[in-house]
Amino acid sequence: MHKQLKLLQKDIDHPSLNFRKKANSDQYEGRIDFHYRFTGEFAAEYFYITSIGMHDIGLGKK
Repeated sequence: MHKQLKLLQKDIDHPSLNFRKKANSDQYEGRIDFHYRFTGEFAAEYFYITSIGMHDIGLGKK
């Protein structure tokens, strides 16, 4: 997980993060690994992670 979070800081568009905007939302989502996901949002020049967890939890679905 630390590797992906460092990658998020360095290159948010890296293909392994699968970083994208969620439909009909100001939130973004990305992949930490096969099971874990994260969501977050931009505020000014920063990206704030709002959740990290197993697939549905990490995407804020549960």
